[in-house]
Amino acid sequence: MPSSSQGSRIAEIAFFHVQLQKPSGFCVVGGPQSHFLSVGTNIRCLIAMCVLVMLSIVTPVNAASWDTNATLSVSGMYTDNVRLVPETSGLLTETVSSDFVTSAVPSIYVSAEGARIGFSLDYTLYFFNYKNDDSLDDMNHRLNLRGDVEVIPQHLFFDVEGGITQQLNSTRRTGGVAVPGTLNVVDTYYGRGIGLWTNRFDNVATLELNLEANYVNYDSNGGLLTSSQSDSKGYRTGLSLDSGTRLQKIFWGIGYSDDTVNYENGQQSGSGYGHALVGYRWSYFRVSLEQGWEYYNTYDWVNSVSDPDSTYIRVNLGWNPSRKLSMTLSANKRDYKDAQRNSGAKEEYFSGDITWNPTVRTSFRAAFGNEFYGNTYGLYANHSTRRSNWFAEYTEQITTFRDLLFSNVAYVCPAGSTSSTDPGCRLELLDNYTLLPGEVTFNAGTGVQGIDGEQFLNKGTKVGYSYQAAKNTINLTLFQSDRTYLTTHRKEKDTGIRGSWTWHAGHFLDITLSGSQIHRLFTSQTKGDFTSGSLRFDRQIGRRSNLSFTITELKNVDDLAVATYNNSRYRIEFSTYLN
Repeated sequence: MPSSSQGSRIAEIAFFHVQLQKPSGFCVVGGPQSHFLSVGTNIRCLIAMCVLVMLSIVTPVNAASWDTNATLSVSGMYTDNVRLVPETSGLLTETVSSDFVTSAVPSIYVSAEGARIGFSLDYTLYFFNYKNDDSLDDMNHRLNLRGDVEVIPQHLFFDVEGGITQQLNSTRRTGGVAVPGTLNVVDTYYGRGIGLWTNRFDNVATLELNLEANYVNYDSNGGLLTSSQSDSKGYRTGLSLDSGTRLQKIFWGIGYSDDTVNYENGQQSGSGYGHALVGYRWSYFRVSLEQGWEYYNTYDWVNSVSDPDSTYIRVNLGWNPSRKLSMTLSANKRDYKDAQRNSGAKEEYFSGDITWNPTVRTSFRAAFGNEFYGNTYGLYANHSTRRSNWFAEYTEQITTFRDLLFSNVAYVCPAGSTSSTDPGCRLELLDNYTLLPGEVTFNAGTGVQGIDGEQFLNKGTKVGYSYQAAKNTINLTLFQSDRTYLTTHRKEKDTGIRGSWTWHAGHFLDITLSGSQIHRLFTSQTKGDFTSGSLRFDRQIGRRSNLSFTITELKNVDDLAVATYNNSRYRIEFSTYLN
């Protein structure tokens, strides 16, 4: 546990980071200096003050187990096309120029775990200085703050989460400049608080009630998006009452959930579900009857299609002959309130899933169903050995970019990476991704254009292989993501391949070769090809420091801008633990 002086020093470091951008009495945590008076100022101050208060109370908490880590990375990078100027373009006439970029990245991680309380803070500050063009100098932040407390033992729990992530202004290009993480990104602030009440009525029933409030604030800095398109507040409510073990073979349940998001521009999105079921179980079988309702109030803002609210009744059958195999099948009848849906108000369909785990190293799962937008499918397969892993999956789901922000999103990077800006890093929704051996993760935001309420059908296919041995680590992934927006009916498709090979040349030296090829196709039939390759050398210095050198080559073709540009980067970085 840190001493009193250590706790004070941590708070001083955080306060110093806040002071770095404090102009004329305004509290600002993040964003270029030309945007001190942006709409995110109050939220920045709030986050900063929360950080300082939490860090200043390190010493009074005697029952918790504390862990603190601080690191500092300093790098220099030469690029021969700093503004990513196209070699051929019908829109731009800018001259290709080179630059040398120096970056400093201090970070701090603090966590505490007690019997009834938990806390963690992960903060990184990025400084970028350009030798030839001071107008490109930039500074931005990554912050992830979490806390949980058991207020009343076994009954009342409260969780809080907040942070700063980086949102891309444009997803068609890899960045506004050749340095990842600068200029093409703006600070995105998010936060949420969750309360959970649970109560067990002997062995007869269990009650759970959860309430959540969340917000997203997008700090527009003159990019493609404005604050009114993305600032929002959301509310989620859930209630469930389920039978206990005393009823033995008879089981029942009642549930309700509601999710509503209000945007600054007046738009609203949301969904709600309610159900009641009763059933009976045998040794291997179970059967239940379920009645419920569903509503979606944001199906189509542009074309004014009525909301696809519906009621349903279904019969559920289940079969569990062993721990290795389980199956469910449901016969559904749905009645839509809007008779325009598919030229009819009623429909009947089957849904279900099957899970098979023939061995502890192999698993398969298949699921199918129906939603207001059509049929849904999910296919998953995974097989692992002592050194390798194969996986394949196909999913269809309705989501929004805002939902992705509040999901488990992170940068996934090759083994040996020290930050999310390293070559080979990419954003993954970890709920649908199996982390491969040797991969590491870093906190991230959505990395996609626009946190708004527009829903899209996301069809994703992914196949991958990984191998890890004493001398070699190999990762290979083929993927395709097909997005269809329910509002405008526009389509986007990404198809690509990513791969990396790391040779562990010795106890202190790793050599990594990585590359990716992504092809993007848009509704307008414009397309883009984004190709990258890199060679990285990592040299461990003692137990606390690391020195790396990276060579990166990029070639991007963007039909929308009638532009083709190339970029070469040479980067050297030194990082060390400060404690």
